Amino acid sequence: MVKEILTLLILFHLFGCSNPSGSSDLVTPQNTNAIKENNSKVKITEIKLNDGLSFTQNTTVSLEVQATDATHIYISQKKDCSESISFVNFKTQFDIALDQNTENFISLKLKDAEGIETECKNLSIIHDTTPPEAPLTVTPAANASDIATDKSHWSEAVDNGPSGIKSYLYSVSTTQDESGIITGADWTDTEGLREFQITSGVNLTGATDYYTLIKSIDKAGNISTNYAISAAWNIIVSPEAISNLEASSRSVDKIVLGWSYPQDNGTAITDYQIQIKGGQFSNWTLIEKGVSVQTTADIINLTAQTNYEFKVRAFNGINYSAWSNTLNIETLPNLDFFQGGYKAINISGAPKSKIVSFDDNNEIYLDGSLLTTLDKAETFEFDSSEFSVIEASKAFYVAGKLGTGSGSNNQGNATWATQSWVGKEFYFNLTRMAPLKVKVYAFTQSEISISTGATLVDSQTVDADSGHIFTLSNYANYQLSSTGLIVAFIYGNAGGNIYDPQPLLPISTDILGFPSSTAKVTSGSNNNNYNLYHSNNVSSTGAMNATNTLSLSPQGTSSLYRSESLRIISEGPITANSNADSNGYCQAPFVPISMLKKRFGLNSTSNWLAFASDRPVNLTLTKPDGTTSQLSLSRNGTGKTPYKAYMGTDYPAGTIIEGDEKFQVWYQPYTTVYSGGEDETIMFGWDE
Repeated sequence: MVKEILTLLILFHLFGCSNPSGSSDLVTPQNTNAIKENNSKVKITEIKLNDGLSFTQNTTVSLEVQATDATHIYISQKKDCSESISFVNFKTQFDIALDQNTENFISLKLKDAEGIETECKNLSIIHDTTPPEAPLTVTPAANASDIATDKSHWSEAVDNGPSGIKSYLYSVSTTQDESGIITGADWTDTEGLREFQITSGVNLTGATDYYTLIKSIDKAGNISTNYAISAAWNIIVSPEAISNLEASSRSVDKIVLGWSYPQDNGTAITDYQIQIKGGQFSNWTLIEKGVSVQTTADIINLTAQTNYEFKVRAFNGINYSAWSNTLNIETLPNLDFFQGGYKAINISGAPKSKIVSFDDNNEIYLDGSLLTTLDKAETFEFDSSEFSVIEASKAFYVAGKLGTGSGSNNQGNATWATQSWVGKEFYFNLTRMAPLKVKVYAFTQSEISISTGATLVDSQTVDADSGHIFTLSNYANYQLSSTGLIVAFIYGNAGGNIYDPQPLLPISTDILGFPSSTAKVTSGSNNNNYNLYHSNNVSSTGAMNATNTLSLSPQGTSSLYRSESLRIISEGPITANSNADSNGYCQAPFVPISMLKKRFGLNSTSNWLAFASDRPVNLTLTKPDGTTSQLSLSRNGTGKTPYKAYMGTDYPAGTIIEGDEKFQVWYQPYTTVYSGGEDETIMFGWDE
């Protein structure tokens, strides 16, 4: 029964009433604890009718009176105390019979042992057993999705009884009656609203007619015997919920968020909403970023070394997706390398390096000293030291030659590491050419441990601004965990040579790359379910564990990155790398889709270029002489199938590659001068 609650103590509708002396008393919670009038010794502490409810369907209700020093009580079912009836002995509870379907009045006063009366107290209650009418019309808003019902609105209902309309009941049915009411959308009180939808706990499907049903409720709890029925409405499927919200990069006062393009489910995505919590935001707060379909967002003006939480959802012009996973991430400490800008560190220790500028008038600093100034497409070769830092005024790419030889097994191409690749947790594997060297650089003091599954293999405390090399011999998956911020690089060192050099990238649940001859995948947990999507529309599923490396065969042409691109989506974090591309003793990591970029540049002449993305991309390749060519990434499939493109011809050093959407590039240097020839290599890029 729906009832209206009155005030805590008196809880009834009051009416002014003259007592024998001509005065009246308004009873309120503030004065009922010690009411004493006309020199009466009576103190009234509480008067309550029908448990404080002012509407009822019952024909008899209870009157409760709490008072001290009262000997007699006068009770009249009139608006005042003028009725000539006698006082009766005082007691605390009385049953009051009500007239039906009308307003009933109760008046009372008390008397003490000396015969002195209190002032008249007045209250009322409405009896109502007559159901109201249902609304006449219900109008759909045409905004329902698979996870939210239609936000229908309806006309105001009329009550047939004396209590008045209190609220409405809303339900959704697949039929024009109650028999088809769906799970999660049974009769729901709208709390008086005449516009309503259910936004959780429902699962609606496309190509299905739905109807909104509305009943009325009056203040006495009577429900209309009929209901209003809307015209049929259908859903527009909401976008897929984003599951890989990650930090694309971060600095002292900024976090760049990134995520995969979600499936729009038939209606194009027009915007994203982002919420933040942490720091100055004690509660979830919507970030005002303007309308954008970009799958990255720069969150600025944050506090250094402060933990923040983020979540994002997609909007298709009508409906929002469910909120994404919650990203818990910390801004970086106030160190030079984390101050933002264009920076990279020589984590491999390559003694010879080569840089390319993406823009004109680009000032290049090496360890704080001006090295050179480059225009767009210009390259520069230089001697580099272990853990040297390049800082530039504009975008660039730099990689070095690790080792001094010219053979496939005594030199390697080594990309420097950017701020995006700084982290505390990394996964990798060793599948050939043991021992494996794991080189780390600590920006802050770090307790670093390396495990294979639950088994600790090695650990080391590394001071800030220092490096350390771990040596691992067993073929297995490895998980590296650090208490501080580090970057890392690995290479096989069998016979003192250099095999399979690559930087370690942050872990992710949605990664993209090329298997080349074989993809090697590392999981951080057991029973980690995954889905594979090749760009030729071949897909499969499986599960992996934390100790054994998962090997995946390529689709299409094997070796030299001519295979189909491969996307791996997993329940728990993973990493992956290509392996053995048929020349050069090399491998390169897959990239988290959250870290895709729009601009890349070749620092060295390449044998080939391989491109991948989770979305269609149109590329422009500009050679140093200014000539351009266009290339589009494509796929044979739909849904989560990735896109790819491949250039099997030489492209000169200084070539700038720009896309209208985000993508990733891998390349193989042609020369062994300031580069590691025949080594498949991941590039870092920028968005501007």
